[in-house]
Amino acid sequence: MNNEIDSSNAGQSKGIASLIIGIGAVIISFIPCFSLLSLFFGLFALILGYLGLSEAKKNNAPTSMPTAGLILGGIAVLISGLFVLVFAGIIGSLFLWS
Repeated sequence: MNNEIDSSNAGQSKGIASLIIGIGAVIISFIPCFSLLSLFFGLFALILGYLGLSEAKKNNAPTSMPTAGLILGGIAVLISGLFVLVFAGIIGSLFLWS
């Protein structure tokens, strides 16, 4: 008897794209001047990761790459969001004290 389950590659292209964009967004998020740009890339990685994950679950495909893209996109959004809030606070306090 052959008990192999056919698994498809559904969602893998979105998962790979989410993973690559998430890695780039995490790297860029540590550069203070580009943290706002990293926020947008992180959100894009989150969206692609979610779409890839839902497509992979629907078609019984592996979910590791879309999940990794989701995690990296979330980390990038958190790091860059913190940098944006810190810099907004610094700029706000400069105007408050002048």
